[in-house]
Amino acid sequence: MNVLLRQPALTPDLLEFLRQANCVVRQTAPDRLEATIPDAFDERQASLELELYLRVWQALNPDGSVRIVR
Repeated sequence: MNVLLRQPALTPDLLEFLRQANCVVRQTAPDRLEATIPDAFDERQASLELELYLRVWQALNPDGSVRIVR
């Protein structure tokens, strides 16, 4: 799944946060990440889990804005 950040300066922080949550993440552009959830049973669970991680990250980083790009 692709994640788009509104503030590219925060990309390294989100990258590290998702890696600590055991996501497989790579940066594909200054404002984009590609993330997978290796332990998810299916795509639906992976999407829900990633959305949860992004909400937690946004709560910890109120100036950050992210969304999943489908």
